Amino acid sequence: RRPRLSMSSSSAVALIPKPRGGVPRGHEWDGVRGAYVHKETGAVHVKGTRSAASAAQQKERKDERDRSDRPQASGSQKRNQAQAEARKA
Repeated sequence: RRPRLSMSSSSAVALIPKPRGGVPRGHEWDGVRGAYVHKETGAVHVKGTRSAASAAQQKERKDERDRSDRPQASGSQKRNQAQAEARKA
C-alpha cells in the first residue's frame, strides 16, 4: 500500500508520493495514478516484466540448455548421490 498525502481543501485528488530510487528509462511519475508512465505512449510501467522478444529469447536459451549433452548434476551432487546409493546397498 502506498501512503497517501492528506487532501487539502483546494485539491479534489490526493497525490501519491513518488517512491525512492531510480526512474525507469523514458518514464515519469504520475502522482494521480501512483505509477510510472511512459512519456510518449502514456503506458503504465509494470516492474519486472520482459518484452515478448526478450522472454522468447530467454525461453529459447533455456530449451537449448535442457537439450544439451551436459549432465544435469554437478560433481558434488553426483558424489552425494553415489554416497546415498552406497549407504542403501
